[in-house]
Amino acid sequence: MKSDIKSQKKILRHETIRWRESISDDNRLEWNRLICQNVCSVPEFLNSKCIAGYISFKGEVDLSSIFNDAFNLEKTLVLPATEPQNHKMFFREINNLDTLVAGGYGILEPPTENRVIDLKKIDLIIVPGVAFSRNGARLGYGGGYYDGLLAQTESLKIAVAYSGQVYNEIPTDEYDIMMDYLITEHEILKFD
Repeated sequence: MKSDIKSQKKILRHETIRWRESISDDNRLEWNRLICQNVCSVPEFLNSKCIAGYISFKGEVDLSSIFNDAFNLEKTLVLPATEPQNHKMFFREINNLDTLVAGGYGILEPPTENRVIDLKKIDLIIVPGVAFSRNGARLGYGGGYYDGLLAQTESLKIAVAYSGQVYNEIPTDEYDIMMDYLITEHEILKFD
């Protein structure tokens, strides 16, 4: 049964990434704008003091305009940093996107001298992923970095995706962490 779920996840991951890579530049730009606008309209975003985001990679939703809003609203912005050798992810504060450096997977992250922020201080985490269900389930890349970290926090979890990454159901297992919100270019879904 477990190997069935694993193979279903692998197939869905491959198909969804292929779809995401096929989005035209014009659509991607417009959809990113709409998704960011939707995130910034959520009351919990407006009321949060510390926001965790991510730097887009391999066609993920680009959060640049959210970062600008966070800086303008004087919110603390934190981004993921990884220790691949320990299979760990944590968040470091960032005050300037120009200081980002390539991390262990080639993804830009805050430099090591930036302060690590305790998960308890993060009000809201904007979560990337490959595919999502309409009931708040998330399919990541299979490394378990986000699920491991999200299992340790009570922070609000907002998943962002293009509508083509959203399915009625996706395969899940006991380690998958459910989202509080799923936001696309077309809708804002809130889960209990």
